[in-house]
Amino acid sequence: GSEGDFKPVGKRAGAITYAHAYAYAYAYAYAYAYTNAIAIAITNANTNAYAYAIAIALAEELKKLKIFKDVNWTELIAQLKLLSDQLPDADQPKQVHLAFADRLLGIWCNALHLDPEIVKLSEEEAEALRDYLSANHLIIKCKEAAVRISAKTWEEIESRMLLVPENSTI
Repeated sequence: GSEGDFKPVGKRAGAITYAHAYAYAYAYAYAYAYTNAIAIAITNANTNAYAYAIAIALAEELKKLKIFKDVNWTELIAQLKLLSDQLPDADQPKQVHLAFADRLLGIWCNALHLDPEIVKLSEEEAEALRDYLSANHLIIKCKEAAVRISAKTWEEIESRMLLVPENSTI
């Protein structure tokens, strides 16, 4: 139901891709910062600032794509910019960085109307998501290679891709 000029499966794929890329980049930046805190304190501050700049750029790009419905992008971007002024220094304790990360996650989840608990994936859940996305990618590659699949059949397959099953506990 969003305004973007994409098929529903494209919107779902875009949303998942951007969310996954953002979560991975953000988690990597903070994990890297914690692991090497003493040796690269200055680099960490730059890494965190860079990751934050990416978060703001991502919000601006998603606003243009219009693949999400009912998101106040102007407010989200303003909140991200306001929070960027409070970015912890590299020498701050791990707890300060974790609290900041939780605030950032809360801002994104609030804007996208998501429960923060469902976006915090365990390693097993993250691996299952990667496998699921890989399977969908394989389906698309098969579609591109297949010459005998009708457009109607492909549309039926595509309409069921990247959806949460009805019997899911999510």
